[in-house]
Amino acid sequence: MNAFQLSRLFAVDFLRHRLNCLLLVCFPIVFVLVSADALTDFARVLGGHTGHNMMGSFSAAWAGAISAGLGAYFSTSRTRGADHLVDLRTARWDISIARLALFALVGAGCWGSALAALRVCTDVNVTLQIAVGTGLLVGTYGCFGAIVGSLVHDELTGSLALVGVWMLDVFLGPAMGGGSLRLAALVPSRPSSEVIMSGVDGFPTALLGGIVWLSLSLIASFVLLDRQVAHAAVAWTRAKFEVKPVGQRDPGRHPVPVGSQDSRPIGRPAAELTRSTIRTYARNRLLLLVLLATPVTFVGVSFFMFTGVQVQVPAVIDNQAVLLTMAMPKLHGAYMGYMTVSFLSAVTGLFVVIRSREADSRLIVSGYRRRSILIVRLLTVAAASCIVSLAALLVGFCGFRPENYGLFVVAYLLGSVTWGCIGAAFAPVLGRVGGTLCMLLLPFLDVGIAQDYMLGPQLPAWSEGLPSAGSVQVLIDSAFSTSFHSATDIALASGWLLGAVAAATGVLLLSLRTIANFSIMNGLPE
Repeated sequence: MNAFQLSRLFAVDFLRHRLNCLLLVCFPIVFVLVSADALTDFARVLGGHTGHNMMGSFSAAWAGAISAGLGAYFSTSRTRGADHLVDLRTARWDISIARLALFALVGAGCWGSALAALRVCTDVNVTLQIAVGTGLLVGTYGCFGAIVGSLVHDELTGSLALVGVWMLDVFLGPAMGGGSLRLAALVPSRPSSEVIMSGVDGFPTALLGGIVWLSLSLIASFVLLDRQVAHAAVAWTRAKFEVKPVGQRDPGRHPVPVGSQDSRPIGRPAAELTRSTIRTYARNRLLLLVLLATPVTFVGVSFFMFTGVQVQVPAVIDNQAVLLTMAMPKLHGAYMGYMTVSFLSAVTGLFVVIRSREADSRLIVSGYRRRSILIVRLLTVAAASCIVSLAALLVGFCGFRPENYGLFVVAYLLGSVTWGCIGAAFAPVLGRVGGTLCMLLLPFLDVGIAQDYMLGPQLPAWSEGLPSAGSVQVLIDSAFSTSFHSATDIALASGWLLGAVAAATGVLLLSLRTIANFSIMNGLPE
């Protein structure tokens, strides 16, 4: 079987997941539609390229890039264990080439969708520079997705790392005024952004830099994909010829009859599962590093990046409503960490549920109650959200002092746990690819656009009906007001939290019931 035949098989397998394909294509359209105007306002505040046409071009390139990156990442991570099946009759290079051909197909779809969104949702004329620059960025992030998928086995860690790099790339790129930092010269989007911004004379020089980035990432992804195939074949060969000692207990056998219930009080098995889950996540040091480093990096960079920018924020001083004029780093100390935490909590809640499905099946067959499993999953989501919030709070307090520390922490926790439960509720419905894209888009629409005082002191009217409306108002009030005026907002944020918990509980109970019915009828594979 040659590379062409394999690429056809991989493409057919990828296209079978129609929802994922639809979301990968639709994400750039929705992202450009909701973000072009807001990004234009934000770039104007920061001193970047303020033209609506220019920001529309950048938003399309960014959306196509992350769509291609996530598509390549999940394709690589999900097929890691199956590469040995084709390796037995196929050269390793053919498998790697076929994988890259699939990623090129996915990237072409994301690229076409991004350009179509640019043409339909804005009044931008798609020039050669825009088309080539968008293609270079989409191809680069497609290779990044393959690289991360080859190196990081845990899907939660890998997706957070990939999207974290993308978000940092966006903020440090030339479009957002990040060119003054030395670190900005190393971001992947800089050559592509220069291609998009270049005229006829500067196009060849900018194109060379984009081709260099794409070539290096392509070579690295090919080498790592080939290494992954080799490791998969070796692991399969060892497992196949491993000799099991006589009398050794088969781990597939269960100590209790299938379908029986644990007779102990619900608290005891829930406590056991909680301790086991904590040990499991504590062993994943790379995940903990990503969860802690992402908010620290974003808040830290924002302190150094926007020092000369002034914004206005509403506050209550001596029982009078005023507009405070302050430097952007002061607002970022209160808000940038919350924005990062919202996304991290949503994606973490999503993957806590997704990655526990197989374990939940085994626990149900082993006799654990569905309520015990549900409690542990919700506690895991809440604990992860709190850990991320504490990391953001600690780094934020290094450069910012809120007026009311207690309410400030409460606002963080209300928002992060709410988004974690929202991610958990979406997990059984959307899966990995679609869920990650939606958990990137929804917090961005809510926290990054609707509730963001960086775009202006007056929020849009429709922002009041979104999940972060109450918690953001509590956050801003506790950060800058000298007295407490947020009782209604706390009630609103608490209502959203209870609603998110109820939605996650209902969806998870339905999912656990489905898993239980399937497991009891079929048992577990040997």
